[in-house]
Amino acid sequence: MKKCSNCKIEKNSALFSKNRSQKDGLQHRCKECSNACGRAYLQNPKVKCSKAKYQAKYMKTDKGKVVHAKSHANYRANNPYKIKAKSEVGSAIRNGSLIRPTKCSECSESKKIEAHHDDYNKSLEVRWLCRKCHKAWHKDNQAIEHIGKNQTGTNNNMTRTK
Repeated sequence: MKKCSNCKIEKNSALFSKNRSQKDGLQHRCKECSNACGRAYLQNPKVKCSKAKYQAKYMKTDKGKVVHAKSHANYRANNPYKIKAKSEVGSAIRNGSLIRPTKCSECSESKKIEAHHDDYNKSLEVRWLCRKCHKAWHKDNQAIEHIGKNQTGTNNNMTRTK
């Protein structure tokens, strides 16, 4: 048992992150308080601005470009069904067979609307969500993903994750 220096509640040691520099080997704040402090810190406009500036500067360096290209290639290799679905939606929007609405289907806000796939196997069946609603949906759910061969070598058509 350890007392959190932030909320002053005595909690189980498993609720504290490790910190080898401390005598007891644990952080002085519980994970819950530490996460809350981290979120509050990142909401600070100065921190957001400096983080964005640093990332933009890093992405202009040779190392940043290589890391980004490698990350992009890994995403494309690991998610071909997502790439295919996004591509088909983009083509359908351009040729007029799919029309992007001006309002979110969840909150009716008129912000930038994104195509959301509940099932990547049905690439043109999309729900139109604003960024906020789209992120909220993915926080609580995961779409049905097409899977090729699994580790055992057998074919799976699709699987629902979560």
